[in-house]
Amino acid sequence: MFSSLLLLHNCIKLPAKTITRFGMKSFVKFGAYAAIILGAFGMMFCLPFLFSARTNDLIGAGFPFVGGAIIASGGLIALSILTKQDNA
Repeated sequence: MFSSLLLLHNCIKLPAKTITRFGMKSFVKFGAYAAIILGAFGMMFCLPFLFSARTNDLIGAGFPFVGGAIIASGGLIALSILTKQDNA
């Protein structure tokens, strides 16, 4: 009984499973693009408030605008480092 099952198992060829593995480089590249897009969106969201005549609007929109610029520049720096490593 066992030998016939073993023989049957050897005769049946199952397709090999393909496993897609995402490396750290693709994860960082996705994070860099996300930081660029979200930082730019944050800057565009605060932009109309920067044209206000009220000081509260200027201060309230100025800090998030600078924060969005820092996040977007961090994504650009990460993406440029990844590109530099690919070319080297």
